[in-house]
Amino acid sequence: MEIRGVDFIAYSVEDLERAIRFYSENLGLPEPFRVEGVYAEFDVGGAAFGLYRGEERQPSGTIAFNVPRIADAVAELKSRGLQPTWEEETPVCRMAGFVDSEGNPFMLHETPKV
Repeated sequence: MEIRGVDFIAYSVEDLERAIRFYSENLGLPEPFRVEGVYAEFDVGGAAFGLYRGEERQPSGTIAFNVPRIADAVAELKSRGLQPTWEEETPVCRMAGFVDSEGNPFMLHETPKV
């Protein structure tokens, strides 16, 4: 499997608007890209920092590792005994979630790279 970089880091939050205000007001982060009520993503010096509100809050954030072909990467991890906890395709990316040896979530994330 080829890891091409880290695409984003995101934290689960209880109140998305409150969290956006916190990072904007306290750290001076710019207005984020938003998926209303679900997700906000700040550009932090060319890196993406996201906040998301889900049905179930995770005790920590998650890291997304960019891969060139998610189907191949998922198949490789499955061959090593790891099963995805979820998979999703959106208009802009493909994702699959996994859990590490310590119970921490991570994801594989496929988007075009220049």
